[in-house]
Parts: sequence; structure tokens; C-alpha cells
Amino acid sequence: MSASLRRSARIRDLPQEVPAQEPASDEATSERDVSAPRRKPKKTYKRRKVEVKPYNEAPGDPPAQPVIARPDKPGVRGRRGLLKFMTEIPLDTLHDIFRELDPADLLHLSWASKSLNSIVMEKSARYIWEEAFERIYELETPPPRCPEDINLAQYARFLYEKTCMLCGSYHGYYTSWMMRLRACWNCLNSDRFSKYMDYEEERHLLTITAKKRKFCLVDDYSHFLDERKASVCKETFLRERFATKANRCKGTEEFKQWESKRSECRREELSQLRLQRENEYFILSKLDELGWTTSKIEEVINGNIADIAEELPGFKSSRKLTKSGRIQLSTHLEGHGADTFPLL
Repeated sequence: MSASLRRSARIRDLPQEVPAQEPASDEATSERDVSAPRRKPKKTYKRRKVEVKPYNEAPGDPPAQPVIARPDKPGVRGRRGLLKFMTEIPLDTLHDIFRELDPADLLHLSWASKSLNSIVMEKSARYIWEEAFERIYELETPPPRCPEDINLAQYARFLYEKTCMLCGSYHGYYTSWMMRLRACWNCLNSDRFSKYMDYEEERHLLTITAKKRKFCLVDDYSHFLDERKASVCKETFLRERFATKANRCKGTEEFKQWESKRSECRREELSQLRLQRENEYFILSKLDELGWTTSKIEEVINGNIADIAEELPGFKSSRKLTKSGRIQLSTHLEGHGADTFPLL
């Protein structure tokens, strides 16, 4: 009996086998599959080869070559992605490059991308703007110094950018030095500006002139009326307003001279470009190199070439003559009877 007890105790100390679990029923498996969320397959944008078989392919012709289809996801068009490599240049090298630019170029560069804007507009790049403006101040007819109430980037936009500072249109022809503003006629003729003010009020308000009329901001005008009504001593208030306007008007004459000089230089530049196309020495010399002399062209068109210069495309344009412009000019001359007229 003791032997049986010892044998049972030895068996009891042995590790017991775990019974195998029965496989789950089909119903439980189906419930688990339904309750579990299904993940969508990851969409790939790899190019796939598609065999294109033309509809007019005759039997026995060699099989058409596979055409690489465009990816499902459209890529970036143009060259917008090339600017990202510019920011990988060391900062010291970028600053050395930017130091050779004018204020207008720095302004346009800051609008190119966010990364370039952060580089050009940070405080460490302020000396680049200062050096660029110092070169401008050394010109024969320089603009006035940058006012203290705006920064150099804002001043560069006011000087060189022709867009309206209120709506962004390309017709910002009207400027006001005292307001540091460039605006278009649509904005001046809108509810933002007021043109109904007497001479006494005009002497104490910041105005902009357009079409022989003076405009001021509606908010500034209403604020001026409220302060004048609430002031204890109106003479002191008007004297202070007049002094403030006089202080902001400093540099008006220099700005007008610089703007007039710049407009004159621009007119001369456009005139030279126009002459380069309109005048006979450029286009006709190009024709003469190809064997088409002035006398031969006049014989083809049965008249003087100056008579049809107004009708020829490109003669009155103020842009450089490109290959497409030469093709248009050749096509037009061919229409006058020169069937074998060569491309310029």
C-alpha cells in the first residue's frame, strides 16, 4: 500500500499535459471576421505598362510596343520644385550671392517661396537690404531715404512694384508719398476713400491725388472729425495734425524727381526695343542676310515697305524679337505674294 502511495505521489509530481483546444466553429470565425475592421490596400502610384493595339493594325504586323501610362497621381507641373535645391546652399554663400542683387530683385526673391522668404526677411539679412539701398542712393537721381515708419522691404515694394497695395491689381498708377501708398483707380473710387472734404480739412489729412482730385481714407477722415469734435482746444489739435502731415511730406519732391526720372528711363528703354523691331536696321538686316533685300521685298509687296509696317506683326511691339515673332512676320509677308519667303 505504501508502494502504491509512493507511485501515485511520483505521478502527481509529473507535469500534466494541457488538453488541446477544439477548433472554433465556423459561426465564431465568421463573426470574428465581420467584426474586425478591414484595412484598405495601400494605393501605389507606380507606372504601369499598358499594351495599346491600334484599331487599324493588320494581321501579321509586329505587335505594338507597350506604352508607359501616366501615374494615377498627377505630379508637379513646371519647375516649381527646383527652388528647393537653392536653400540647400550654405547660408554664407547665399548671402554673398544676394549681396549683388538690387532691392527689386530681393523683393521678388522673397516672394518666390516660403523658405527663401525666411532667409531674405530674417534679421541677419538686414545688412543685405541696406547695402542694396546704399547703391541706389549713390545714383545721380536717387530716391529719398527710407522713412522710419516702414521697413526696407515695404519701401522696396512701394518704389518698384507697380501693383495696387490694396487689391493687388496691375494698375497701381497713383502714388502718395505721405501715405506710402500705391493704389489703382478702382480702389480710390470705392468706399474705402472719401473725396468730399473742404480745404481746411484737406490741409490736415493724408491724401492721394488721382485725375486732378484728392482722396483720403474714410477711416482717417472719420477719426479726424471725431478727434476734432472731442478736442478741448481745436487750434492745438489742428496744429499738431498739420505738423504730423508736414513731417510725413518730407521727401516728396525727391520722390517725384526720382519717379519722373525712372519713368523717363523706362520710356527710353521701350523706345529702343520698339526701334529694334520697328526700325528697318534690325528686321530688314536679318532679311538681307537671307537674301531678301529691301528692293526685293518692295517688289514682292508692290509698294513701299514703310506703308505696310503698321500692319506687320511685331513692328510696333516693345519686346525683343523672338523666333515665334519672326515666323509671324514671315507668314504675313508670304500672304502678300511671297510664296517662298524664308523664315527669319
